[in-house]
Parts: sequence; C-alpha cells; structure tokens
Amino acid sequence: MELLAEKILFEQYFKDYHFVLVVYAQKFVHDDEVAYDLVQDAFLNLWRNFASLSNPKSAKSYLFTSVRNNCLNHLSKKTVRKKYTEESLKQKTEEINDYQTAYSSLLEKEMEEKLRKAVAALPEKYQQPFRLSRFEDLSAKEIAEQLDLPVRTVETRIYRALKQIKLALQDYLFLFFVHRYTKKADQNKSEK
Repeated sequence: MELLAEKILFEQYFKDYHFVLVVYAQKFVHDDEVAYDLVQDAFLNLWRNFASLSNPKSAKSYLFTSVRNNCLNHLSKKTVRKKYTEESLKQKTEEINDYQTAYSSLLEKEMEEKLRKAVAALPEKYQQPFRLSRFEDLSAKEIAEQLDLPVRTVETRIYRALKQIKLALQDYLFLFFVHRYTKKADQNKSEK
C-alpha cells in the first residue's frame, strides 16, 4: 500500500475509533486525560506498525487490544508507584523517628550532665538539702530533721540552690522545656 493510501486509511480509523477508544480506556483508568494519552499511544503504535499489518482492516482489533494493554500497563505501574510511595513514606517516617529518638536521648544526656555539674557547683550547705529534696523526694520537714536544721532554713537553702541552678542552666532551660513538651505530646499521640 502506498503512503498516501495508508495516511487516508489511518485518518479514517482515527475518526471512526478515537472517541470510542477513549471511552473504552476511561472504563479502565477512570481518568480522562490518562485515557486520552493511552489512546494516542495506541494510534502512534498503529501508525508505526501500519505497514507491517497483514491486513489493514484488522486495525480495529489491533487498536482495542493496544488500548487495553496500555491501560493494564498503566494500572500496573500506578500500583507499583503507590506501593513504592507508601513504603518510602513509611521508611522516611521511621528514619525521622529514629533521628528524633537519638536526638532526644542525646539532649537528655546533655541536660543531665549540665544539671549534675550545676548541682556539684553548689555550696555544700545548698547542695545537701537540694539533693535530699529533688533526688530522694524528702519533704522540707524530713530534711530539717535529718540535718538538724529549722524547716525554714531548709526551704531557703533549697530555694537558693534552685535559683543558682536556674542561672547556670538558663541557656538550656528553654530547649529542655520544648523537648519535654514535644516528648509528652508524642507520648499522648501514641496513646490515642
């Protein structure tokens, strides 16, 4: 068949089947633009292989088969992409959580070290009541009895110890409270 005859026959197939094939493809992919593109690909393949068709009148079945295969390939690729995207998102979430956990652990250790140094830097008369109050959970009255001091003196020493610790940790307190708040918020989310 000569080129002009092929072109005329091809144009006739396009006029006869393009709309029907787009509707056919839409039933598979449920997307007008994708269906249109897949039909265009089928016509492009038909044009490329038009000369090799044994019977140019078999183009109708060629087109329907080609569109069906294009749709199935598209759906298969879409499924793979969706699965990859979900797995990738899950992996990224795990990486972020691992990073946050490592960062939290590092931050907690750093804060504990800063607190330990701040407490160690306190004068002994403040250090002892503070340790008993905060690390051994004793009341001011219990500490006063143990150290043989008036309750008010114990309270004053604990207050002054806290004041000095706060001053020593002032650069870290905001970070510490933000960390504690986000950690608590994360725990609340995971409990829900």
